[in-house]
Amino acid sequence: MMSWRKPFDDVLSWSCKFCRVGPANSTHRCGVTVSPKEMVIKWWTGPIERERRFHARNILRASVIQEPKTKVTVHILTSPDSNGDSEYKQYDMTEFKDLDTAETFAAAVNAIAFSCRPLSGKALVFVNPVSGSKLGPKRFKAVEHLFQLVGVEVEAVTTTHHGHAADVVSTLSADDYGAIISVSGDGTLNEI
Repeated sequence: MMSWRKPFDDVLSWSCKFCRVGPANSTHRCGVTVSPKEMVIKWWTGPIERERRFHARNILRASVIQEPKTKVTVHILTSPDSNGDSEYKQYDMTEFKDLDTAETFAAAVNAIAFSCRPLSGKALVFVNPVSGSKLGPKRFKAVEHLFQLVGVEVEAVTTTHHGHAADVVSTLSADDYGAIISVSGDGTLNEI
């Protein structure tokens, strides 16, 4: 059974099972703590204690799923490695005592995730299909669902000519979007 305790004023702890969703799905009994700055998962593999720390800025959100059994899926985007690549990961937390406990855990994870993320509402994304290696549309498609995970509505504009982004931005009010993002080279970025 997943239970929780509050050892300090700013830290919540649970005992549960977790599984990283992916090719090597293995479930481990673990302990999870959520503090204002991070989520920590600790588990044992044989005699070795293992630990994963996720800074709040890397946690996209937690989702409660009730079928076939209650679980909380925590969505993570890792910090960029030396090549500048990040990785999207999912962790399923199971063995909750009841739905209320699952929702408490998800709320704690979401509270720290959203506390360090000022972006909300709506984002305008310019995708330049010809800049750089011409991979802008493919790269945007790979991350588009991540905006939805964090509750940001996206309006994507594929640029068609030089100055297109500047033309669109010149017609906007400052309150229309929480962010304007460029998936392109520096030309489109300079236009916005």
